[in-house]
Amino acid sequence: MSRFIAGLSRGLANDYTTLAVVETFGEYQINKRYNLRHLERFKGISSDKLAKLVQELINKKPLNENTSTVIDAHGFGQTLVDRLSKAKLYYITVTVTEDNEAISEESNYRVSKKELIANLQFLFVAERLRIKQDLPLSNIIIKEILNYRLKNSSLDHENQKVCKEETHDDLVFALALACWYGQEVSRKEVKLR
Repeated sequence: MSRFIAGLSRGLANDYTTLAVVETFGEYQINKRYNLRHLERFKGISSDKLAKLVQELINKKPLNENTSTVIDAHGFGQTLVDRLSKAKLYYITVTVTEDNEAISEESNYRVSKKELIANLQFLFVAERLRIKQDLPLSNIIIKEILNYRLKNSSLDHENQKVCKEETHDDLVFALALACWYGQEVSRKEVKLR
C-alpha cells in the first residue's frame, strides 16, 4: 500500500507558495522511494484559500486514504494550521533552522536547512526520488535541487551553510519537507540475524 505526503512551503522570494505531493514506497528508511505526483505553485495566496485547496486535493482519491501534510511553520501563520485542524487533516509542522540541531515534539519538528537539502539531494542522486518530466515545473525543480550547495563559513564542517543560485526556494523546500518526513517516519530498526 502506498502512502502520500504533501509538503507546503512559502518561499521568501516573491512570496510564492508551493504544494508538492509525493507517493512513497518501501517500509524502511534505507529502501524508501518517492515519486513526485503533484507540484503546484501559487502567488499571493491567503492561508484560508490555501487550506481550502489542500483540503480539496487531499479529499480526492487516492490521497484521501493515507496522506500526511508537512507545513513549513516559519512561512505560514497560525491561520493555516487552524484551518487544517478544522478540516480534520493530519498535519505536521516543521521549523527550518540554520543550525544543526534537530528536535521533535509529537507533530512539531525543528530541522536544519542543511539536513533537509542533503536528504533531498541524496534521494535524487540515488534515484530514490523520481520526478516525471511532463510534470509542470519539473525542469525547474530538478535544476534547483542540483544547484543547492553547502557553503563553508569556516573550516569546521559543523558550520556549513546552505546556499543557492536561484529564487525557487519554495519548490525545493516543499519537496524537501515531504521527503524528509517520509524518511523520518520510516526510521525502523532492522535486525540482522
